[in-house]
Amino acid sequence: AKVRSIRHLYGETVSFTACVNNDDEFIERFNARDEGKEWRRLMPRKGECIEVEVEDDGQVQWRKATVLKRSTATGEFSVVVCFPDGTPDSDFHETFRLETEGREWRRPQI
Repeated sequence: AKVRSIRHLYGETVSFTACVNNDDEFIERFNARDEGKEWRRLMPRKGECIEVEVEDDGQVQWRKATVLKRSTATGEFSVVVCFPDGTPDSDFHETFRLETEGREWRRPQI
């Protein structure tokens, strides 16, 4: 994103506008008041690796998963969940909603 303008109040940044995805036609305004709201979260991209919560033999664990498809209209995306060794389990597909981030799925820590 390229920042277009910044608005300050008492030395603090309160909002800014930016071109998103290098598209000069798509300019979005961001402000601190709206930070963290659900509409601001980005849905994982197709092919992106995330971690999902699964129960295996009564044990809850986080496993790697790869996003197969997503629907921005519904806020849902489907994944293929991996075996503990990291290989995809073609029989284990799950669908998640964006708002369950941090509870049912999460982005891997860098």
